[in-house]
Amino acid sequence: MALCKAKTKRGPCKKHAIAGGAVCRTHGGSAPQVKEKARLRLLALVDPALAVLAKAIHPQSKMADAVQRKAATEVVARVCLYLENKSTAI
Repeated sequence: MALCKAKTKRGPCKKHAIAGGAVCRTHGGSAPQVKEKARLRLLALVDPALAVLAKAIHPQSKMADAVQRKAATEVVARVCLYLENKSTAI
């Protein structure tokens, strides 16, 4: 995780920034608009990541079998997590 970009009187903040954000909770990371922007930044990474995983899983990929299995496992785990979160949100 990246460190917070905020600066304090004692120098740069040493806390970790929120996921997808540039600042920690103390320096604005818990504000609703900051959380929403961070969420959108993380969502923007999903499609490119799935494209990379799709290439790795493809039968004619030159990646090692172990890498292909790991990629497939990651895709399944993420989809299951997504579906689990969707069912609890209803």
